[in-house]
Amino acid sequence: LRFFDDFIEVLEADPRGKFTKEDKSDHPLVAKVHAALHHAGANFSVFDAWKKEVKQGFIAANFNYLSIKTVDGAGEAGQSVLVDPRSLMQLVGQVGAAQDGCNKTMQLVLDKVNTLQRSCNRILEKMGEGANVVA
Repeated sequence: LRFFDDFIEVLEADPRGKFTKEDKSDHPLVAKVHAALHHAGANFSVFDAWKKEVKQGFIAANFNYLSIKTVDGAGEAGQSVLVDPRSLMQLVGQVGAAQDGCNKTMQLVLDKVNTLQRSCNRILEKMGEGANVVA
């Protein structure tokens, strides 16, 4: 349902013009969809509402992993896509934990660098003292 309109656009753009009916119901898949709608007693406005609901549900369920382009404009005028904020908070928590881990690792590296720097300074001091003794 999410890509039905895109599928119709592809059929309309077919340079061979193989499917000539305006609603493209001469394509087997489109004919099956129309038959299913007829069997369910649903009209095309109901079908359009179903497509919109499926799209918004998909975006809400997969919000964290979709591109901004996909999410942007997903809601109709005056509407918006509702997203469960718990998934976003979980993601923020994961990012915060990763940042904390990076900060701790960086501090350990800085501590080791400082220790090495002090050791080098002591060695250089001793080398300097030895040079004075020999001279």
